Amino acid sequence: MEFLEVIEILTSGLKNPLPGIDAHLAMSPRPINMARFNPERPKNHRKGAVLLLFYPDQGEAFSH
Repeated sequence: MEFLEVIEILTSGLKNPLPGIDAHLAMSPRPINMARFNPERPKNHRKGAVLLLFYPDQGEAFSH
């Protein structure tokens, strides 16, 4: 896929609300422990982050 096409797809997708619990439930192992999805944050909660690294390689999107 071309690098600029990947950038456009990611940019437009990140303008939408994040999928939250629906995405977690779709990817969770079965049986699902619903206690993990308690909306009350514990006092010792940690913020999370994700890094997507894409870079152009001869016009194509490359990730490693």
